[in-house]
Amino acid sequence: MKFTYEHFELNNVLSFKADLAQQDKVELISDKLLEDGLYTTCPKVFKVTEDTQHFDVLLPMNREIENVPDGLDYYPSFCCDKCIYTRYLDFDTDYNSMWNELKAFAEKEGQIVKDIYLVQIPIPGGIVTDVYAEV
Repeated sequence: MKFTYEHFELNNVLSFKADLAQQDKVELISDKLLEDGLYTTCPKVFKVTEDTQHFDVLLPMNREIENVPDGLDYYPSFCCDKCIYTRYLDFDTDYNSMWNELKAFAEKEGQIVKDIYLVQIPIPGGIVTDVYAEV
């Protein structure tokens, strides 16, 4: 599956939604500055507007683990009952592989992935991509 997307710059965070139907529909996702200084978003809050300044629920950060697959610093895991979260270190993420991995993880847990949300976070020395899969 080929991901098509556009992006908006919002408070120095490139936030965009990849449309799994391969259409060019884009929804702006607001951001929240976490205590550790990184921005993140969560699809638990859907269809927010540019005026949205905060979330009611902070995303619980995943624990770091050893022996992770190439390109990942976290395994996929559920961050709430509606979302799977993972983080990629490579800017040139292979979105087909990412989709297949999240889909397989969700199916193993008896879930179906509806949409995927991507947030690219500039950090010293590169960019990380936070990935949220709505289930």
